[in-house]
Amino acid sequence: MDASRGPPAGDPELLFLGRLDPRNGLDTVLDAMPRVLEYFPGARLTVAGDGPLRPVYERMARSLGPRVQFLGRVNGDRPGHYARADMYLCPTTKASFGITLLEAMACGTPLVVGPEAVLVPKNDPAAWATTIVGLREDRQRLARMGAAGRRKAETYAWPLIASRVMDVYCRVTRC
Repeated sequence: MDASRGPPAGDPELLFLGRLDPRNGLDTVLDAMPRVLEYFPGARLTVAGDGPLRPVYERMARSLGPRVQFLGRVNGDRPGHYARADMYLCPTTKASFGITLLEAMACGTPLVVGPEAVLVPKNDPAAWATTIVGLREDRQRLARMGAAGRRKAETYAWPLIASRVMDVYCRVTRC
């Protein structure tokens, strides 16, 4: 994945990418959006993903109008979505590994979740709104976070992982 980016210009582009499931915390982001929109009236949240609660979340977002867009499931253009976002929002309360976090870091997209990310209390829309607004106003920090995330993600590149696994096999089998 590649994303050449400079500091964001204009209104914030926010991304939530994941299954629309209660444990992934989209409700927290939707509850934070009115506060974000107070500071950045043109901010946009793209929700990429699908799940059984999509109609519930769409109803929750209705009052936010065109500031929230539901794309449904996305597979092929995931890197493009990360690259277009100023921040990737991941308020999940439970995850096994967090591949979306690694994908976002690989694209240089700062995480609101660390020099690579900001940790925010789960189920606290006010804290999420404050973090989003604060990061968006500190463009240098946002750029540093994106670069640090990209460096971290590079340590998980498949060629490196494969080489490490082969080294272990060779040590074990004494090849």
